[in-house]
Amino acid sequence: ESTDGMAIVNVGLLTGFTPVVADLEKLVTDRIVDSFELSRRSVVFYLPPIPSDTNVCIEFKLQQEFAVGKLQSGSVRVYAYYNPDVSCTKFYSPDTSSPLLRIDCSKPDPNHSEVCECLEGGCPPEDVVEMFTKNEDKTLMMETECRMGMRYHACENAEFVWLGTARQKTYKDGFVAILFHISQVLKPGIESAEELVDKQRTIKARDNCESFNITENSQYIVMGMDPKYKEEDIFGELKYLYMIDSESVVIPYPPAKVTNRRPKSRQACYFDRLIYWFVDQFSDESNRCFT
Repeated sequence: ESTDGMAIVNVGLLTGFTPVVADLEKLVTDRIVDSFELSRRSVVFYLPPIPSDTNVCIEFKLQQEFAVGKLQSGSVRVYAYYNPDVSCTKFYSPDTSSPLLRIDCSKPDPNHSEVCECLEGGCPPEDVVEMFTKNEDKTLMMETECRMGMRYHACENAEFVWLGTARQKTYKDGFVAILFHISQVLKPGIESAEELVDKQRTIKARDNCESFNITENSQYIVMGMDPKYKEEDIFGELKYLYMIDSESVVIPYPPAKVTNRRPKSRQACYFDRLIYWFVDQFSDESNRCFT
């Protein structure tokens, strides 16, 4: 409320980032700020008194010097030079869709240093019905074509296929994580059926993926690529972390109910029949992938 004396803006820096000094100097040149002090953890701006009915914009860029596993929010504190006890503090961080939040760090080998990887693999396909039942010209495939296509995708484009139930959903660091209970291994990957059936694994996707709209206590078929890293579970045990990205497919199970109307062609491909056929075929190891 008081506008007496110099105004101070203390901007805490995000870990691993440093301001572009040329931007800070331009703020002084343009007389937006009187001066600034730069340290390893913050940049402090000194401004003339700011009336309560006036907006002041201090804009500068940050450049990344190194990656961190969990990017924490930074703080901005504004106060009067002669009355520092009266202040306002706000926090800032990259938007949840920012690549800066897509960093996962793991320890696949305790003898090696932490591995950090930027996880920008995209999102799973939105329309899996169209993906498996329609041609490029949007016409409906024949049932034999659908079956061949889905078998090919599961055998050639996916390294594992599970049927299971989504249990707990959590959001953190720009990701949505699902604790997934596996009831059937329709195709084993890096982990065998014996290691997975009736066990739980974490599957994780970017939290801005609208196609990863999983509901707790619902069943899904999940196809994807084998994981590269492990992370500790709630019991402190290292478990593989499965990322859901553009190479993954997530299908609700059971699919939408079959209508009582007779299809126009018994040879045409219908998604619900296709999914029941797929689960039946891949439940038998001898019927999965003919290689």
